[in-house]
Amino acid sequence: MYVSDALEYLGNQEAHSPTGAFVMEEEMLSSQGSQRRPEVFERVEHDEHDDITYAPEIQSVEIPPDQMSENSENLQEYFDRAAAESALEAKLREMKPISAQQAARGQAPHIESASGHRANSNSSLASGRSKRSSSDGFPKMELFAKPHENCSFSFPNFIFQLRKQSSLLSVMGVTSMQEILLTIDSLDTLSDAMRKAGLENTNMIFGIDYTASNKYQGEDSFGGRSLHTIHPNITNPYQQVITILGRTLAPFASTGCIPVYGFGDAKTGDWSVFPLKQDGECRTLEEVLRVYNDVTPTVDLSGPTNFAPLIYQAMEICQKANDYHILVIIADGQVTNERATRRAIVQACQYPLSIIVVGVGDGPWEMMRVFDESLPKRPWDNFHFTEFHEIMRRASGPSEGDVKLAVQSLLEIPDQYRCICELGLLKNRKIPPRGSEIRNEILSKQSH
Repeated sequence: MYVSDALEYLGNQEAHSPTGAFVMEEEMLSSQGSQRRPEVFERVEHDEHDDITYAPEIQSVEIPPDQMSENSENLQEYFDRAAAESALEAKLREMKPISAQQAARGQAPHIESASGHRANSNSSLASGRSKRSSSDGFPKMELFAKPHENCSFSFPNFIFQLRKQSSLLSVMGVTSMQEILLTIDSLDTLSDAMRKAGLENTNMIFGIDYTASNKYQGEDSFGGRSLHTIHPNITNPYQQVITILGRTLAPFASTGCIPVYGFGDAKTGDWSVFPLKQDGECRTLEEVLRVYNDVTPTVDLSGPTNFAPLIYQAMEICQKANDYHILVIIADGQVTNERATRRAIVQACQYPLSIIVVGVGDGPWEMMRVFDESLPKRPWDNFHFTEFHEIMRRASGPSEGDVKLAVQSLLEIPDQYRCICELGLLKNRKIPPRGSEIRNEILSKQSH
């Protein structure tokens, strides 16, 4: 965490009393009188992301999913292209890779076990001052490799094309979210479509929100129960999301392990994370659910909410495994430390990591939509948000709800994976075809 960020956050809390869903969580924290843990993120001098517009002030434009087709020319695409071009043109002129000293980095979080004992962390993501040498064990991240002399695309146009044409839609022969929801009728069908769209393999990381607001965020959406209710006859939202996305992505797993971390509890607060399984990683989806069911009743819910430590932990996993991962964050409300979370999302673009946030509970979700739509200075769109209960309410039944949640959560994954391969974040990987290439191949076969 950055010192100035923490001071700014505390200042904002004094100047503005919390509203809405955070009143109870903040009051519970203040009544506990617990002190914050030592800061685990060091301030990087002259942070290159300091000029990013503060998230609440961003005027985001929401585009209905059914308008996000390859034939659409809308404002969101315009903003994506402008953001990509402004961030990349200067780098392309220099044609130099970003070194570890140039890239703003955060220190990997301290990891605590579910019992509260701090685990050892040998993270090579540890933060350093701007004068720190590159011989500290942190590999230089070449975010932009020099294009081949015969390369026919420029990065800004290429990235705009990624956003504009969905490989998954092209594989299914449709042009809108509404059409693909009518075409895909099971999680297995979605898995097959993702493979045809170019996704070879991926690994899952789950992040579980253990903030105190889970106790009352189900007032409207979960019958007034805690979102972490563990009962043999009730499946809570966290269990549902783990099951749905886990079943869809299981065919792509390559490492044989599924890391699961908790955050926002009384022992870690918003400065670190803890592994739900103390002795190694979960091996199967069934084990993930079993560990969640066993550990959750013992966790002391607290807060506040900060995704940054979890994202840094996922970055460390990607670096060690040298493989593509999808971080699924299941959370019940707004981030209370948005600047640290925003920086972590931007820095995560240097790693083969996609971030999906599934919002459970009553919300509000404005900040998540800002992160999803309006974060500038990213070479590729690595963040996606979906709202669990809104999707389920509109479904005609549980099976349809499962498919809709999976489709809307994973729609961008094949294109994100292709972008990762194209940018060289995964070495020796075949670059999957673009959406337009898939569409042309399908049309060519149909014409014969």
